Amino acid sequence: MFATIFKDSNLKMTKTKIRFIKPDVAAVDAWWEMTGAKTREGKEIPLRKGLLNFVMTKEGGRWFITVMHNMDLPVS
Repeated sequence: MFATIFKDSNLKMTKTKIRFIKPDVAAVDAWWEMTGAKTREGKEIPLRKGLLNFVMTKEGGRWFITVMHNMDLPVS
């Protein structure tokens, strides 16, 4: 998909929110907007907005994504 419909796309994070559940566990929300994506037929897809949710854990001084969910949001 990154070589075809998302080849010319641009993904921008517009807002992030981090909540520490414990010093080594964090819940992260990242709102995004995408432009430049195309259908398989080459037609430009309108602006897309979405939200990424992560549960991150710190191990050995480094942060790792433990759980991730990505969803589309309505474009207003």
